Amino acid sequence: MLKLEGYIGFNEATWIRTPPRELIEYLFRVTGVKEILTFDGWIKLLADSGLKEIKVRIYKVNKIKQFFDELLTIGFRDFMSGWWKFISLCIKSSAFRKYLKECSPPKSAWKMFDYVGYGIYVGKK
Repeated sequence: MLKLEGYIGFNEATWIRTPPRELIEYLFRVTGVKEILTFDGWIKLLADSGLKEIKVRIYKVNKIKQFFDELLTIGFRDFMSGWWKFISLCIKSSAFRKYLKECSPPKSAWKMFDYVGYGIYVGKK
């Protein structure tokens, strides 16, 4: 519970450009994320929640840095193990191949980071 005059801050995915509908549908299908708000959407949500003095910083995601940060987080061995399991399933499992076909990304997914970034949002009650 936030006290009166207290601050709350969070880091959230944010559309930095209007994405194609197919990208939104794809992200929902593969991640379960139902909605990513725009900068204006987050500001409205925070203001409608009664927060004041809302401060926002929006950042783009660097694809290369993101990849290496994730690689460092999970470790090279686990990264390679995951790829080995993925390739093994592709070879051995027709059900997995069918699943991959159903989840295949639209062309816009390859440019996802042109559309989605993250925002640091802070507001005062």
